[in-house]
Amino acid sequence: MSSNVQPTSQSSTSEGTLSDDAATGLSGRDQITAQRIADAAQTLLDLSQDSRRTCEEVRNAALTILDLRRKRPRRGSSPILVNKTIKSDKDQGRK
Repeated sequence: MSSNVQPTSQSSTSEGTLSDDAATGLSGRDQITAQRIADAAQTLLDLSQDSRRTCEEVRNAALTILDLRRKRPRRGSSPILVNKTIKSDKDQGRK
């Protein structure tokens, strides 16, 4: 007897879906930013589900997502999450 078992949870985040949902109701630069963040989130999801990936690779992808939240990302500075805002190492001393 064969059973037709359906998975209890499915990932509905197929390629492009996150990007389309993120950009709904936005225009211009906000739409582009939302699409970039959604693409990075999809990449992070894919990396975290791939057993061949190291924690460092997934961490770097997560930092990329955080970096996209900045208005002007600076090259060479690592983003740090402080009080729900992202500041570079150089910005920590300023108020």
